[in-house]
Amino acid sequence: MKRTMKWLVAGDPTEPWKVWLALMLLGALFGAVLSLSAPLAYTSVATVVVDLNAEETWKGSPDNEIFYYLERESRKLEELAWSDLIIRQVSSASGISTDQLRNGILELSHPKDGGWHFYATFRDPQKTQQIAEAWATTFTQAALEGATNAEKLAAIRIALAKNPADTALLQSLETSEKASHGIQAGIEVSLSQAGEVPAAPNRATSWSILGGSLLGLLVGLLASAIKPGEDR
Repeated sequence: MKRTMKWLVAGDPTEPWKVWLALMLLGALFGAVLSLSAPLAYTSVATVVVDLNAEETWKGSPDNEIFYYLERESRKLEELAWSDLIIRQVSSASGISTDQLRNGILELSHPKDGGWHFYATFRDPQKTQQIAEAWATTFTQAALEGATNAEKLAAIRIALAKNPADTALLQSLETSEKASHGIQAGIEVSLSQAGEVPAAPNRATSWSILGGSLLGLLVGLLASAIKPGEDR
């Protein structure tokens, strides 16, 4: 650090590029200090394995139809994960409001088929792990319930085709439609990882340093732009 400062002040220390560099270094230092002094956040993840069974459901179908099926069913499951039904249960289990959960605490990362990762970021490690587990578990239960009711729904529709005036079947149809969440029958969902991976510290130090550097450079450029010109 001392060598850097001597090099900066060597020659004419007021040269614009030296001023900009000095401000960038100071900004980076400020960003690092700010990041380290901020409350530490923790991130935990729970994993759910989703198998859409595209090969079985669309056996022998063209690739474009299979791709559309994967997109459609993945979108339905994603909507379920972020639905009020799920988030309210996570809120009840964690004691954190739904607005807080949606705005910065919860994050979902997933492929169309395979491991879906349910992330939670919070200042308390135990609470962070609890939130991630509650989200993944609640989603898994709702998705399995939806797939089971989708199978019932298909059977009810076959029965209604034979007896369309059956009042009991019509009532069961309405109930099963709501409980299926629009999910396709045959989808398999299982909780793969929950409670095994502890919450890990999460500091955005590198981003803070970069932001501080850019801020220092911006200050230097603005200072150069508004520097009074020489009297004529």
